[in-house]
Amino acid sequence: MRGAWLSKTMPKAIPKVLLAAVALLILLQAFVVLFGGMKYVTIPAGHYQPPNHTSASVDISPQRRAWLEQQLFPASTPIWSALLPELAPRLPDLRGFDVEMRKRQFIATILPHIVRANEALLQRRQRIRADYESGNLRRLRQWAEFYRLDDLDQDLAHLYQALLLRVDAVPVALALAQAIVESGWGTSRFARQGNALFGQWAWSKGAGIKPLDASNSRAVIRAFPTLFDSVKTYMHNLNTHYAYGAWRVVRAQNRHLEPGQLALRLIPHLGAYSETREVYFTKLTHIIRENQLHQYNSAHSPPLAPFPLAPLAPLPLAPLAPLVQ
Repeated sequence: MRGAWLSKTMPKAIPKVLLAAVALLILLQAFVVLFGGMKYVTIPAGHYQPPNHTSASVDISPQRRAWLEQQLFPASTPIWSALLPELAPRLPDLRGFDVEMRKRQFIATILPHIVRANEALLQRRQRIRADYESGNLRRLRQWAEFYRLDDLDQDLAHLYQALLLRVDAVPVALALAQAIVESGWGTSRFARQGNALFGQWAWSKGAGIKPLDASNSRAVIRAFPTLFDSVKTYMHNLNTHYAYGAWRVVRAQNRHLEPGQLALRLIPHLGAYSETREVYFTKLTHIIRENQLHQYNSAHSPPLAPFPLAPLAPLPLAPLAPLVQ
């Protein structure tokens, strides 16, 4: 009789026990999340822009940024603008090309954007030098706000040194290599549909294209109106985001290097760009060497609006304390 009683009651009792255990685990998880300081981890795969932990004082609105840019670098100079007729606004569909033709077409399309954006950065650097030499502290503070410096109340000399770390070109070979890796030689859905060459994340559904395997429901790959917008935003991110502070210091300290060597020197300081780190570094290095991307470092685009200053010589920097990555 006892065995018969067990056989009748166990099927009913087990589900109740399991439900009670599940409920207990859910309550325990909620308690840990609420009171234990746990937070959701952002997307675990792919290349990403780290979340912004900088102070509110350096986060400026798009409207404020546009106003500062108009004051510092007027619209007559074609930077941060889609109105560049000699630049292709989008990539052609490269999926049907053979490998060699796809590579040539991708580089031919993207290279002018990279060169143009770099030349504009070097012109801005000249303007900052002119403002420094004329003692224009107000304009240097506006430059500092635009390039997201934390302390806008520094004196003229310190602002100038801090700005020179941020307003500088990105080696062409490195920019090409990252565009190649992040866009799959221009064949990715994000590159084709949203001009997204560098895999930059955004956290608003209307700002880009949602990945199929994103673990964060708000995460999208940021889309851009034109390829040039994608390139300049990538460079602005490297030049301003706190995560690339060490990268900028290494660039400044090695400006004397040949651009191809500088690109390779900078790769190990891109740890914040990819969670795969060493794998990513190896991939970028291989792409640069396999495709001889250093040959494009001397490329030049049609000149920007002239600015009557002598070319800048590399500025010797004071010794800097090591930055913690």
